[in-house]
Amino acid sequence: MELRKNSDLGIFFEAGKVAVVGSFKEEWMGGYGVIKNMLNFGFSGRIYPVNPFYSEVLGMTVYPTVNHVTDTIDLAVVVTPSKVVPTTIEQCAQKGIRAAIIVSDGFAETRKKEGFKLQQELVDIAHRTGMRLIGPNTVGIVNTVSGLVTTPYFTGYNRIQRGTIAYLLRLASSAPRHCPSKTMPILSARCALSAINVTLTKLTYSSIWQLTQRQKSLPCTWKT
Repeated sequence: MELRKNSDLGIFFEAGKVAVVGSFKEEWMGGYGVIKNMLNFGFSGRIYPVNPFYSEVLGMTVYPTVNHVTDTIDLAVVVTPSKVVPTTIEQCAQKGIRAAIIVSDGFAETRKKEGFKLQQELVDIAHRTGMRLIGPNTVGIVNTVSGLVTTPYFTGYNRIQRGTIAYLLRLASSAPRHCPSKTMPILSARCALSAINVTLTKLTYSSIWQLTQRQKSLPCTWKT
């Protein structure tokens, strides 16, 4: 899928090549949960697991860093301890990755000095490099067209009925765990507790409408 330039939404929802940075211990947390959900939901793109302490997860090669991936990457999903997130985002920027979803917590929401400092580092990186960031402390987004689901948590199902409604939520655990799989058809959902440099204003009105119109015409990759 061709990404739309100058689109805050497109670089997140329409990513075809996704790096997942985090722990790959077999549990519904961390990077393992993100990849498991993407596979269960039938993600139609490529997944690149990243962690220097693993060599394989769910049948896929794990890369030490994003810079070891020879392919280009559209989106990074970061589920690491907060202290290493700025370094990870810096590496993503150097790789040329345009956008990242930071699932990790432990930032300004803690109301602690260290958390504020770490979040400001992310803001500085974003402003300096032009990288777009959603998070931290978010479950990210859902795209029912491509099967892109960035939550690391167990959803209870592996399909959401495709529809024409896009949801923009500011609740930490609303997407996709609380989206009914059969009774509420949706096109896409976004849930973010914090959005470092993708504001809620930019994500609403024309951006939501344009994304919805584009994806309504695309064939669904999921089996019904």
